[in-house]
Amino acid sequence: MTSLPPISPGQTVYQLAEAFGIHRITVGIILGRRGVPTRRTIPEADWPMLVRLRDEGCAQASMARCWGVSVGTVYKTLVKCRAASTTPSPAVESAG
Repeated sequence: MTSLPPISPGQTVYQLAEAFGIHRITVGIILGRRGVPTRRTIPEADWPMLVRLRDEGCAQASMARCWGVSVGTVYKTLVKCRAASTTPSPAVESAG
């Protein structure tokens, strides 16, 4: 019986695929079946800081490096922040 390579939290799908000698998509499927999240996100508690950095002119690539995510994740999170800030609260809707 062969021993499995060590696995540590935070390893990427690419690293796991290389360690086990399987395709990255196969790793994603296996992790998905077990309920393991494979996407890194920016915690909602950090969204105000993200918006502040954007407003101050910080580059999305710099923000991505700070949170350890892709530029696409920063962009999508900023879009969510914009949507959350423009959605009227129920109290405002009922007052009108």
